[in-house]
Order: sequence, then structure tokens, then C-alpha cells
Amino acid sequence: MDLSMNLKAVVAQRLIKSVRGSMAPAMEVMLLTPFVSELIQKGEIDEIKTAIARSGEQGMCTFDQSLFELYEHGT
Repeated sequence: MDLSMNLKAVVAQRLIKSVRGSMAPAMEVMLLTPFVSELIQKGEIDEIKTAIARSGEQGMCTFDQSLFELYEHGT
């Protein structure tokens, strides 16, 4: 089976300690868009992070973007 045809999304979460001492989730979300599917089919795995970072309007985000958002909100 081809991963690029069967995958719908990948969601990963890391719990980090906030400035208040509680735990806060930093998430990475990748949705299988036609472009991401094409990257997987071509084996261009190194390009996926850039595709995720540029697809925020579609609901995707990288761990770096999630961490920066937590920082901006004072978490």
C-alpha cells in the first residue's frame, strides 16, 4: 500500500512545562493535501516541514510554530 494514498493526517503532541509550572501541549499537525501527497510519493521528505509551515490557513502547523504561539501567549 502507498502511504501517500492512505494517510489522512498526522498529529503529534509534546507536553512542555509552562512558565507557571503546568504542562502545555506543543503540537505538529500535517494534513494530507495533494501537495504533501506528492512530496511523499516523490520521496521528498525533507520538504514536508516547509509545506506544513506554509499551510497554516489549512490548519497545519509545525512544532516550532506551536512553541512560538505558546511563547507569544505567555505560556
